[in-house]
Amino acid sequence: MGEFGWPSGQPINTQLPTEPPGAHSSNVRVILVHDAGPRAQGLTRVYVPRDVLGAQTGFSFLVALPPTDEAATASLRDGSALPAWLAFDGRALRFTASRVPSNGLPLLVRVQRGPLVMEVDLFESMHP
Repeated sequence: MGEFGWPSGQPINTQLPTEPPGAHSSNVRVILVHDAGPRAQGLTRVYVPRDVLGAQTGFSFLVALPPTDEAATASLRDGSALPAWLAFDGRALRFTASRVPSNGLPLLVRVQRGPLVMEVDLFESMHP
């Protein structure tokens, strides 16, 4: 079973809260599509409204992985470093984005903690 009580790797399609809930982060939708498990990687989709992309305050969101003492790492899917506008706190499992450049999205990020992998797809949303 996954952290949220669903079988790992199964479709969940549950909206997760943004962190911290702010004027701009509250319009960002974070959907946990598949829970990460030992035999299946997870998938989270993040929809960012166009008006949030260039906002001075940026936005942040959490990634759902089971708690452990081990910090997670994040990279682009090909293993390269995250872009300068996107930071990741591996202990808190929190992404923080500053002003996103016009060509910044879509973006596919890989978060790993031990054997667990969560792919995070960030997209521009046309609607808040």
